Amino acid sequence: MRIFTLPKQRRTPTGFTLIELLVVTTLVIFLLMSVSSMFMTILVGNAQTNIRRQLKAEGTAMISQLEFLFRSAKNVKYTNGTALPCTGGNFQLASTPIVIEDGENNQFTISYEDNKIKVQNGSNAKADLNSSFVIPQSPNITCYGSSTTQKKSVKIDFTLQWQQDTTNFSDTYTTTVQLRNT
Repeated sequence: MRIFTLPKQRRTPTGFTLIELLVVTTLVIFLLMSVSSMFMTILVGNAQTNIRRQLKAEGTAMISQLEFLFRSAKNVKYTNGTALPCTGGNFQLASTPIVIEDGENNQFTISYEDNKIKVQNGSNAKADLNSSFVIPQSPNITCYGSSTTQKKSVKIDFTLQWQQDTTNFSDTYTTTVQLRNT
């Protein structure tokens, strides 16, 4: 008796071999690493751009506020009442605060304390012109025009330095303001 056997069916391979899976996984990992590296570079670049932009905005605001105070000044003097000499000598704001009297008899004291430029209106509380991340370096005020025929002008210059974590940027600001009311 003869037994009929079914013809052997050929199995077609389905799925992937282990080698193929390892090769594809390795390629995907390299691709993800390169993309993440580019992404991190972009993030760091954007963060640095934002810090520089904030430093510039803060420096511009500080110089504008100081320009406004000096432009409307009727009298500029030291806190002991001695007039600020306008002979072109460089005056370090860090050494002695100065007082600005405007045309409406308001007094503003400008000082440099605790790495901040501070402005005080009369007996009111002092207001900081810079944030805690920005440190003004060597704020200088130079007064020109001591003769009675020449209007007085004041040159203000300082360097702002951004210090947070390991980020360190600096920018220098300079302006000359003619005192209107002197």
